[in-house]
Formats: sequence, C-alpha cells, structure tokens
Amino acid sequence: MNSQETNQPDSSRPIDPSLTIGLDNAHLSCTEVRGQGEWDRMDGNEIRWRWIGSKNVSLSELLGAEVKTHRFPSVSNAEQSIHLCKLADGGMVSYELENGVWLHTLNTAKAFRLRVFEINLVPLETLRYFLTASSIPGIDYAGKEEGHVGETEG
Repeated sequence: MNSQETNQPDSSRPIDPSLTIGLDNAHLSCTEVRGQGEWDRMDGNEIRWRWIGSKNVSLSELLGAEVKTHRFPSVSNAEQSIHLCKLADGGMVSYELENGVWLHTLNTAKAFRLRVFEINLVPLETLRYFLTASSIPGIDYAGKEEGHVGETEG
C-alpha cells in the first residue's frame, strides 16, 4: 500500500448534509455577492440565483482577483471550463464558454453541495473534503495529485 492510499477518506461514510462549506472564501457570503451586481432568482428556486449582468464578466472580475476558485475542464467541450468558488454560506458555479462568455450561478450551501455532486467534477471519494475545510495531504481539492487538472486559482 502506498502512502497516498493511507490518506484516502473512508468512502463508505455518508456525507453529512449539515457539513459547512470549506473556508476558501469564508470572508464572503452569498448576500455580499448578490449585492455586487445583477442577480435574479432562478425560476421555482429559492436557493439559487443566476447572474443577469454582462456575460463578459469573469468570475475573478465579479468577485475580485484575490478570491480562491477551483477550475475544471468541461467534459462536454474542451474549449470550456467550469469554475467553483466556495463561499462562507454557499458557493458559485461559473461556466466559462468560448469567446469570453460566462454563466454564473450563486447557490446557498445546500444547493452548492448538491450541484457539485450533480456535475460530478469532484470525485465522490473526495467530495466531503472539497466541501469542508479539510484536505487530503498531497491531494488538491479536485482529488488529483497536486499540480494537475483542478488546480486552484487565486
């Protein structure tokens, strides 16, 4: 057994739905992000909002360059990326499309956990560690060896 195997989480343990979001950007709340621009509640959804401002505003322009984000390649299009940004009480999922177009969604903690699980960017074995402040030694939050896909920005 190599040292990396000994650091893997117990995948048989269910994810506790009351777990808080990780501390990446604990200084920034969903309410503060909503106050920074044009957001609209998504139809039939009280826990998710979509950005209705300029489609050319990147995640770092929207939140500030010092905010930590996690970038993943899109599985459906090599020219697109998906960016995750954990906040104190939720998180953002932003889609970077071709030609500088961005789609941003803002989610409360429950919606962010569910969305990260649904889009399956973070391996299930490390999802709990991604969503909390904990980390697996030698592994980044995307479950890859450090320095590969899923690198963090900021």
